[in-house]
Amino acid sequence: METQNVSFRQWSPEFVDEQVKIYNAIVSRYPGGRKITAKTIRRQYEVGLRKPSDTLIAVLNNNEVIGYCNSRWAERTDRHEVYISYPWMRTEFLDTEIQHELFRRLMDYQFKRGARLFSQYIRDDWEDMIRFFLKEGFKLGKRFPVYKFDLTRHSKIEFEVHDKRRLKNVMIDPTQIDDNMAQKIARLTEKDPKITMPWNATAIKKNLTCKEFETILISAAVNADSPQKELLGVIVAIIEHERAYIAGCAILDGSLEIENFILNHLIQEFKKLNVKSIQIMFSPNSLRLEDYANRGFYEDFHTLYLMKTVQRKIRI
Repeated sequence: METQNVSFRQWSPEFVDEQVKIYNAIVSRYPGGRKITAKTIRRQYEVGLRKPSDTLIAVLNNNEVIGYCNSRWAERTDRHEVYISYPWMRTEFLDTEIQHELFRRLMDYQFKRGARLFSQYIRDDWEDMIRFFLKEGFKLGKRFPVYKFDLTRHSKIEFEVHDKRRLKNVMIDPTQIDDNMAQKIARLTEKDPKITMPWNATAIKKNLTCKEFETILISAAVNADSPQKELLGVIVAIIEHERAYIAGCAILDGSLEIENFILNHLIQEFKKLNVKSIQIMFSPNSLRLEDYANRGFYEDFHTLYLMKTVQRKIRI
């Protein structure tokens, strides 16, 4: 289909309902695909996770939304990296020139703003999407294994902790993360040998106070014998649709004992929120992968990292 009757516009709230219809119609076809709500999309823009200028909408005959594509700048600005989404289209416009035009226009826009690396993470069983990116010149990067723990299969779960006396659990309110707490967590990541790149305090504060997610749990272990209640470990979990995602973990000396202690308390919180499964994505060489496998987590799927480096104009 020709693109002459299609215009491309910056995102605005009026497009949200059509975005939801388009996205949900496509994502429901894929294994593990989760539908989205209008509330979630609006929230992403309200809290600044997405910017209107970074989303492009395809409109047919000036009044009919037929697709959209998102992008977002990576936090590490030195890489000049932009995450760019699959262009979500109404089914009759999939695999058409319009879909590719939408995608390339957004890449063009971000290229002019300084982007030199475009990337995306996609489940390796979402084959149609992978083929689209490969057709656009992207290359396959690393494979990141995703491990899962099904809480519904276990009536009682408690990972082994030999000495609980010196450990005390503390739930940290993400809205109360200040510079001091962010610095403590950052220093803890430097003392965890299983973390290859310590976290930055500024990024910690920004990410943990982000309002994109309705439920963020931060569970910590402190030294009960220490007058200053020394921070011994922190695990961050995000709750979505009866699933918990372990988004970050920093443990003093990489101690399994401390990590198990925090996980045990987190699982109790998960049960209160009717969480049915836990997921965690590892880097390919993660030193924690074996630890979680030994806890009964099992490999559920892989996520592929696709990337395209651009040093010249994208369009020919």
